[in-house]
Amino acid sequence: MTATQDWRDLPLEPGGRSLVEASAGTGKTWTIAALYLRLLLQYGLSPRQIVVATFTNAAAAELAGRLRARLLWAQALAAGRPLAGDHQASDRIWLEARWQGEAGKQQKDEDARRLQTALAELDAAPIGTLHALCARILAEHPFAAGASFRGQRLVDAEALRRQLEEDLWRYISQGSEDDALVRLARQAGMTCQKLKDYLPVLMQPDVQLDADQDRLDLCALLKDDNLPFLTNLADWVERSRALVNQYANANARLRRDWPVLLDALAAPQEDSRVLECMASLANLASLKTVRKDALSDPGMQALAKEAGQLHEALSRHTWQLELYSQRPQRAFLAAAQRWCQQQLQARLTADGQATFDTLLTSVREALKPHPHSGQRPLADALYAAWPAALVDEFQDTDPVQFSILDAIYRESDGRPRGRLVMIGDPKQAIYRFRGGDVDAYQRASNEVPASDRLILGTNHRSSRAYVEAVNQFYAETGHALAAPGMQTQIHYQPVQPSSRRDATPLCHADGTPVQRPLVLHAGMSETLDEGAALRACAKQIAWALSEAGYRIGDARLQPGDIAVLLPNHQQIARLAALLRARAIPCAVTSPRSVFDSDCADELQLVLHAVLHADDPRALRAALATRLLGGDLATLQALAGGEGDWDAISAQFHHLHDRLLRHGPLALVAALLEQQAARLLATVVGERMLTDLRHLGELLQEAWLTCGSGERLLAWLADQREGVRGGADADASDARLQRLESDAARVQLMTLHASKGLEFGVVYLPLMWKHTGGGARGPRLLTDPHTGQKQLVLSDDGKERVKAQESQERYRMLYVALTRAIHACHVFVPAANGGSGTGKNTDAPITQLPLEKLRHLADDPSARIAWLDGWEPPAVQAGTWRAAATVVRRQARSLPMPRPLPMRHSFSTLVAGARHGIDTEAAAGDETLAEPAMTAPLESPEVVPDSALEALAEVSGIEFGNAIHAVFEHRPAGQPISQAMVLEALREYGVRPRNGDLETLAQVLAGRLQAVLETPLLDTGLRLDALRETDMRAELGFHYMLEGVSLQALRQVCATHGEPDLVPARDQPLLGLMSGKIDLVFRYDGRFHLLDYKGNRLSDPARPNLLDYAPDAIAQAMAASGYRLQALLYTLALERYLRERLGAGYQRARDLGDCWYLFIRAVGLRLPDGTPCGVWRHRFDDALLDAAQAVLGLTLQEVA
Repeated sequence: MTATQDWRDLPLEPGGRSLVEASAGTGKTWTIAALYLRLLLQYGLSPRQIVVATFTNAAAAELAGRLRARLLWAQALAAGRPLAGDHQASDRIWLEARWQGEAGKQQKDEDARRLQTALAELDAAPIGTLHALCARILAEHPFAAGASFRGQRLVDAEALRRQLEEDLWRYISQGSEDDALVRLARQAGMTCQKLKDYLPVLMQPDVQLDADQDRLDLCALLKDDNLPFLTNLADWVERSRALVNQYANANARLRRDWPVLLDALAAPQEDSRVLECMASLANLASLKTVRKDALSDPGMQALAKEAGQLHEALSRHTWQLELYSQRPQRAFLAAAQRWCQQQLQARLTADGQATFDTLLTSVREALKPHPHSGQRPLADALYAAWPAALVDEFQDTDPVQFSILDAIYRESDGRPRGRLVMIGDPKQAIYRFRGGDVDAYQRASNEVPASDRLILGTNHRSSRAYVEAVNQFYAETGHALAAPGMQTQIHYQPVQPSSRRDATPLCHADGTPVQRPLVLHAGMSETLDEGAALRACAKQIAWALSEAGYRIGDARLQPGDIAVLLPNHQQIARLAALLRARAIPCAVTSPRSVFDSDCADELQLVLHAVLHADDPRALRAALATRLLGGDLATLQALAGGEGDWDAISAQFHHLHDRLLRHGPLALVAALLEQQAARLLATVVGERMLTDLRHLGELLQEAWLTCGSGERLLAWLADQREGVRGGADADASDARLQRLESDAARVQLMTLHASKGLEFGVVYLPLMWKHTGGGARGPRLLTDPHTGQKQLVLSDDGKERVKAQESQERYRMLYVALTRAIHACHVFVPAANGGSGTGKNTDAPITQLPLEKLRHLADDPSARIAWLDGWEPPAVQAGTWRAAATVVRRQARSLPMPRPLPMRHSFSTLVAGARHGIDTEAAAGDETLAEPAMTAPLESPEVVPDSALEALAEVSGIEFGNAIHAVFEHRPAGQPISQAMVLEALREYGVRPRNGDLETLAQVLAGRLQAVLETPLLDTGLRLDALRETDMRAELGFHYMLEGVSLQALRQVCATHGEPDLVPARDQPLLGLMSGKIDLVFRYDGRFHLLDYKGNRLSDPARPNLLDYAPDAIAQAMAASGYRLQALLYTLALERYLRERLGAGYQRARDLGDCWYLFIRAVGLRLPDGTPCGVWRHRFDDALLDAAQAVLGLTLQEVA
């Protein structure tokens, strides 16, 4: 059977898979909505049972809107309400056919009820991205998925990558060669820059870096390749060596490579160079690089044939051969990958977080069969809940994403189950750099029989003339979307035009329709010039918008009808400046982070000046920005000491005060008030103001966590550094640059950003610059048969990567050409192929046989125009003027910043909080205090202690998390074992600087057991004596904050004798106060709270027990803000007790003390017998009453 071209005939019943191949503009989204309607009405499914997945949040939102609109349309048709539109549309015909006759009337009533029900539950339907689908799986099936009930917060992997990069480099650069990872790094010659390049690969799932076996046995690898001449290997080696020595040209690489190949065949090798010999082997097969008399030697002819067979066989094993190249480097990378993955997982687990990659891999692992029973509870549960799935943009899936879908919709015996409908277009697979794998699409499509395929073959996007033009372009230049001579399975498929655009054709100024809408502008110079192309493009756009230019129907072409697609952001910025200079409104649309903007750069300078208002250099730098607009005369006067420094400094002091009182959004509002009118008069003003507003919002959100100006400045610098490091490729929606305004503008965007969009007229001035040159960093290759990714280091592997990248550029050309509705202008090299083209030979537009298109000039049926020269004729170079009256633009005032609802905790309240600390981590607060505590108290005396010295070199959040885990999970009444501690240290990635992990575990187990056995402050209280029923570990608490004032809390604390307890910041608190108390225990009839601290209070080079004495502990508690934490925990415990005990709660009888145990010194004593490491406190009742009232609990409720 052949594929169908009618969506009504596509099989959708359970037990199979369907494929919808949709060329650009052929109504893919319309078809998805029609198939959704069939699943609802024809197959009786509900929206909750149908997965609809795509790859971006914007596309998911559009799909959800289209589905709702289709259901509303069908409901209106069933109700008999008049509908506009085509009465011959296939979806309407299908529905009306269902409702014919007597039986049809009943069916119509049933369909109407189904549609009403479907609309009611559509908001709960699984419609979204695959990442959102995986998050839903973990949330709804935590038992089967082995996920935390707490849920996981998605975080930016780039921030984690930078942390791991710094930590790993510190580890290998400062570590001892006794450590295997350090030794491997030095053997591989690893540098900081190399590590930075490789780290993104080390964090990716399923990238194979090294071979499974230590040595390559080449003969064993080739044993099934039918190479009879290797049967008697020794004789063949001797014969071939003699022939090569006799006939190879003196300087040929063959003389160097042949012995390498023979050595590899003779004995297994650890580090193989076989791939380096492939070119020489191919040359020998064709008798190149040998003397002429070799051609007549029968022995040499036989060797050439054998070399060809060997080359062909080795080509089938390049995957395995690659893994044995450059083994020292691969050995380090494999070890570093294990280190990174362990560290990443430990940090994410401790903080209750996930990245987009770990979200997918955790679901994939949970879907695998149980190793013993073979059962798949999660896959079966998901299939039962979602028996059908429609997956859009399937060509952009990667192997992990496909494996998730495949597991859900496949029985354990391999048969398909349910109905998985894959919708995509391999010609538009352009996201290889983000992990997209077109081979995954090909593997999936190969399993779909022709009877279950739907081919959408009519273009509803573009005009009739333009569809014919693109068909003609590929008919002349070749249908294969690859370089000439390169093999590919992906070919252009001619499509039929529709009549959709017939009523509004693209016309010339005189009203005659444009007959040749695909215009190739051939350069006149032999040297290609990017600047000349962009200038010419700006002139072409100005002409198209002028009176002499284009019209669509009866209306003159508008800027919003035009898009220019360019390879990179720098080119977009250059063209934007050229268009603005001609007063042509334009908007930059690209997935670029606002932190990568000029405005972010300048705002960083301004913020630095605001924080250093008495520093002349900082003020001059800020005044020189476009944001503040200081002119040269002013700056020169200031440099010469003639300016009014006092007045300028006073302005910045005023801004500083505004920042401290109200936050960065208020600072931005002041800048807008002062500078908006001036900036709007410039060509970049609207862009600058849009970015400034956006940055103000992001800074305001960060302000609640950073808590001080200097930390805010550091946070901004960190975000900008991350963008420069490549993070903007996956910039979150919240950080993407916003459009300047809603006005109709020429759209400027990258080629990738244009996918899925359509524009009236498209310009492609730099397709000849769309090359693979300049790529740096590691390269990945995907096995087309398995989807396994591999890091390639050999030249042969890099060439195969280049071939895949080249094919993707051909697909990108297809995407670019199919964005146009009416016309497309493409700038191409000079017709005679001048010297400039040689520099860009891998750009598709320079490789295609464009000369065939030049000869279409005399063909009256041709739809392609060939024009010599990039610029329009001087007589046609018109100027665009907006028809509307120009009005003076003003920037809208920003509203005063309001507190954003968020999760608050001790960590977000203390002034020293570092961005990104998650209080859900058991030891998350210990990193807050460590810097303030590392300097020991000034003491003339040092009291050494072996217990302190044994742990002096370990510290940090991972160490703290391991300690908390041991205390939390220890069985009551049982001693702490070395094995228990070792497991925790490994889980959280703790590594001692010197010594081994087992020794550290032994020492730490003894120390923690001492904590349990020590009578605390001679009270008789011992933790190991508490009954299990009297303890509650990790007591979590959450309560609402309704606009609580941090300043008010500080005031009540000061009133009751605690003036320094709360940070001096005017921060409103709105959202959820949350945290975890390490231990709540009942002792002597009261409920106490306890917190374990692993902080290192002494200099590690000078451990001193005096630093853990009572006075020193009291100072450390105050310096770190832990006393505020103790107050918050006390308030939370009291609320918990009041809820559990009800009206019978009495504070004096029921509420105990706060205990903080600094575990390094608990149980140790000074020479005079003073116990160390313990802080005990009970807050005054009046303070607790007042603090509870500020936080929203009335005094009557507490009493």
